[in-house]
Amino acid sequence: MSLHTGFENVVRQGEPLAMHTWFQLGGPAEYFAEPETPDQLTALVRRCHEEGAEVHILGQGSNILVRDEGVAGLVLHLSAPPSAASASRATRSSPAAGPSWAGRSLRPSTAAWPAWKP
Repeated sequence: MSLHTGFENVVRQGEPLAMHTWFQLGGPAEYFAEPETPDQLTALVRRCHEEGAEVHILGQGSNILVRDEGVAGLVLHLSAPPSAASASRATRSSPAAGPSWAGRSLRPSTAAWPAWKP
């Protein structure tokens, strides 16, 4: 099973990462995803674990250089507004700086963080 099967609306193959970095440098991500809900994020990370694919998290793209060869595995870009999925259920709103993934834990890839030990 491919990483994007079932996630066609949020996962793209061969996405140029230069479009997502401040320096506008870097090759493509094997898979690139912008999950819209915490449930999508969880399901994507679970799929990567099942497939043995690395997961990389991309923030706003500053202070990062991506090699020209690109990045293997899945690059997650957490860009969806935190209230997008729950706007219809909310009875009141509160300002937020970005997506809240409280209670969700992602383990960094040891390739990106060689000194990190699980």
